[in-house]
Amino acid sequence: MVSLKLETGIDDKNIPTFVFNFIVSFLAEQGLKKNEILFNVGIKAQDLECEETRISYRQGLKLIDNALRLSAEPTLGLMIGKKQRLSDWGLLGYVLSSCQSGLDALRLSARYYQLSRSLSNFSYSVEHDEIIVQLNTPFPAGDLLPYIVEESFASQVSVGRALQATLSSPKRIRVSYCAPSYSEAYHGFFRCPIQFEQPVNQIVWDRETLEAPFPSHNLVTEKLAIKLCEEMLSKEQSDTVYQTRQILLQSPGNFPSMAEVAREMMISERTLRRQLKQQGVSFQSIFDSVRAKIAIEYLGLTRLPLEDIAYLVGFSETGSFHRAFKKWTGKTPLEYRE
Repeated sequence: MVSLKLETGIDDKNIPTFVFNFIVSFLAEQGLKKNEILFNVGIKAQDLECEETRISYRQGLKLIDNALRLSAEPTLGLMIGKKQRLSDWGLLGYVLSSCQSGLDALRLSARYYQLSRSLSNFSYSVEHDEIIVQLNTPFPAGDLLPYIVEESFASQVSVGRALQATLSSPKRIRVSYCAPSYSEAYHGFFRCPIQFEQPVNQIVWDRETLEAPFPSHNLVTEKLAIKLCEEMLSKEQSDTVYQTRQILLQSPGNFPSMAEVAREMMISERTLRRQLKQQGVSFQSIFDSVRAKIAIEYLGLTRLPLEDIAYLVGFSETGSFHRAFKKWTGKTPLEYRE
């Protein structure tokens, strides 16, 4: 069995806020107040909307607990999972979208899943004509486990359907909790047998289905995305500049601040600034070089739209990306691509 574990503490702030921000925004549209949903979470609404913000596992559980308690929507986990798209998974999403097949996507997910840290991790095994994906939580989730399983399995199925039409339904799903009052919603979305009160939380796929080629497979894009992912996961070195670059490369489109980089390196921001200065560089110069590297490789080796590349290097609109790229390289993105 191939497994993946998130090596993190329950209070380490390293989970991106996209899903949590979506929950808050969704419930706010239903008339709930954001400050009520965020009560005792330890984060403000404006921070939740910031791409650089990270929250801890404990904070995530508290936010979900508030959301389920305040919401009149019992299928909230399924709804959030169904709305997730590959673009929400950062660089990992680009890796998966260019994979050869569902099995290839699963294999790469197991290797790079930590790049899109969440409230769960997984393992998978190939057994005869079946591929079994098992969900685990790094910390006890208690009554919130159904929400976590629903969101994870729904997002897996939703993304699978987007990549390959034949991935419409799993063979079966097994969950460790009792059937909820809204269990019919499971059958309506997953369209497969559901087994409750099982010893594990698993989603089982037909092997032949997962081995079917993806129409979107792009070997060049896949190799480039894997190359960038490998750089992020390469063995940590003692050089401060190298470590800073590696941490920044972990979240295309959601780059951490200098304070967050220092925290991950377990040093103060002042110490990080001093060590970089001693090596003759600044945090901003490293940040720009990382963004330029990502942009140059995608412009040169893929036909991704400029809007997507702009997002990967931290810009919400292409105009700012154009100006920054010309400052970095002396050329506009289109001139470089030609």
